Amino acid sequence: MPEGVRLCGSACGLWRPDAPDLFSVCFPSPASIGASGDPEVARDMAGLVAMSAAEEGIPLLLTPDPARASDAAPGTRGFCFSDDPALNIRMTAAWIRGLQENGVGAVLRAQEETDPEACRAVLGMIEPCAVMGPGGLAPAYPEACRLAEKLRKKPDEFDWGMQHHQARKVARQGIVLLKNDRDLLPIRGNHRIAVIGACAAVPVFRAPGLPELRCTETLSALQAVRSVSPVTYAAGYRTDHAEPDEALIREAVGLASVSDAALVFAGTEACVSALPASQEALIRAVAKVQPNTAVMLHVPAPIAMPWAEDAAALAVSFPSGQAGGAADIDLLFGAVPFRGRLPFDFPGMPYRMGSGIAT
Repeated sequence: MPEGVRLCGSACGLWRPDAPDLFSVCFPSPASIGASGDPEVARDMAGLVAMSAAEEGIPLLLTPDPARASDAAPGTRGFCFSDDPALNIRMTAAWIRGLQENGVGAVLRAQEETDPEACRAVLGMIEPCAVMGPGGLAPAYPEACRLAEKLRKKPDEFDWGMQHHQARKVARQGIVLLKNDRDLLPIRGNHRIAVIGACAAVPVFRAPGLPELRCTETLSALQAVRSVSPVTYAAGYRTDHAEPDEALIREAVGLASVSDAALVFAGTEACVSALPASQEALIRAVAKVQPNTAVMLHVPAPIAMPWAEDAAALAVSFPSGQAGGAADIDLLFGAVPFRGRLPFDFPGMPYRMGSGIAT
């Protein structure tokens, strides 16, 4: 790579491999964008990342990958939108458009698992500055940079706070409501709400394989909900231990039993087959004493959910970035409606790609 030329990533925000300690807004993952089902959401988010890159004079940004998520290796699945090939093509083309409309050249990422037809379909819709495939970059860096130079422009104004606010708006689009017995969600009115689960206080917002960004700020669901409702809270499990902690579960059950409803936050950053035993045990124990139990699940990929029948309501969010916790609360308490759809199947469950309840 010629000296001074920087090729950075854009799949979850501005990732600078040569300067990982610099701050960036961590936006929702491609799976979260895929759950929105809306290419305009991809275009808008890419535009936001491009603005921060253009502010720093970065000429080229890698896109997410149009591969099917289930075809990708676990370490690269985080770069994929969904298992719907047609949606992936539209999302990737919209992402390229969002970058290049905002002054930064796009480099289409293509992994070994990427269907060449998908890449050709993207290229038939819009021309990026280059393609990064298993064999390297084409065209070569000097030519890619010359193409990017024609697009270059700096944003009229740039503000990290505005970007964080936009990250929250983007994250809302990809939260999926799968179950809602008795119209439990959204929660409205003057109710005693128990917020349960360590994930409410320590957000789960990164996808496997995506770079770890130094976030400009983070806002957990617990912080966000306390600004709108006088909730009570119990951790329910330890994030560093998979086995159930009976003392923490008893505390959570006691809190849930004297409340009008319980919001259980569960999740994992890993691509695994199921939640840790500690979280499954907590969900079942809370639902046993509180019929109005809603589970807010954060996962990067499908998991088994043998506890789903115990909960009255179930919503799922794919890695949703630094403002994902606040986006959860926006939907759980009715500030905005649920509109997301699953970007892939949950095997062995009635929740298939495209499932989702609108409110």
